[in-house]
This record gives sequence, C-alpha cells and structure tokens, in this order.
Amino acid sequence: MSKRTFFRNFTSKEDVATAPLQDFWTAFLEELQTIRPDGGPLLELARDALLSAVDRVADEEWAHRTLLSLRLAEQTPSMHAHGLHFCERTTQAALEILRGRFSLEDHGDPRPRLAADMLIVAFRYALTGWADQAAHTSEPTSTMPPAKQELAIRFREAVAALPGSLTLTAAPRQTHS
Repeated sequence: MSKRTFFRNFTSKEDVATAPLQDFWTAFLEELQTIRPDGGPLLELARDALLSAVDRVADEEWAHRTLLSLRLAEQTPSMHAHGLHFCERTTQAALEILRGRFSLEDHGDPRPRLAADMLIVAFRYALTGWADQAAHTSEPTSTMPPAKQELAIRFREAVAALPGSLTLTAAPRQTHS
C-alpha cells in the first residue's frame, strides 16, 4: 500500500490501531439510523442498536484485532487520548442522530447526553471484562478470542445494573473500637 493510500484511509497511526473499535462505533451509528422507528425508552433504543452492532461486526477477526488494540492502548497514552476524542465525536454523532429521529429536548436537557454516556460506560465496562477474560483464559499462543455472545451478555448485564447504580447507597463503614 502506498503512503498516499494509507493516509487517505487513516489520518494517524492511532487510527490504524483503533480501527476495530472505530468500525464497531460506526456500525452502532448506522444501527441508530434504523433502530425501532416507533421509539421507546432512549436507553433501550441505544442498547438495542449497540447489540445489533456487536452482532454485525464482532466476528473472530474483529475480536482478535480489538483485543490487540486494547492491549496497545493500555501501554500507549496517545492511543488512550485518541480513543477519548473519538468517543466524544461518536457520542455527539449519536445524539444528533437521536435528536433527528426522535422527539428529544434540545441541548438544554442533560438526560440524552447522560443516557448516551452511561451506555458507553456500560459497553466499556463489558469490553474490559471481555478482554480480561481473554487474557486470563487463553493460552499464551492461542489466537481464539472470546465469543461475541460473551461480550453481548456482559453488556446486557452492565446496562441492567445502571438503574441500581444510580440509587446505590454509600453507607458509612462500621468501625469496631
């Protein structure tokens, strides 16, 4: 591949390294364009779009590339920063899609943004657990990543835990004297 072709497709080395996750989030945005036109609870709509994106892109090759990308991001601060910037752009794009398709309050209402942020955090939590499982259960020479079904299960569990996390009480510890 020539340099010109390479830089037409990727703007930086961080884009190359994070391509599997960028492909996933692009699929998520595409799913938001068509998911349940009749509407419903925002978090459920976004959850369903995200699960459809997992189903679309999370094959074995994607899973393997994603695990490599996550490992590299852990060791490279510039990749972490690049990922945060990409995440913000994706969140804004998702909110624009949702505002264009559904009757959501404009920018003064924090709830759509908070719902999007919670969904993304739930996915990152599921993705981290999925990657940790691969690191601890795979043989060092194995190229078999965990199945996409495991990622979907972890994500569903994380989303299901969101309401309880919002009402979680932090009681003081009892100290014995």
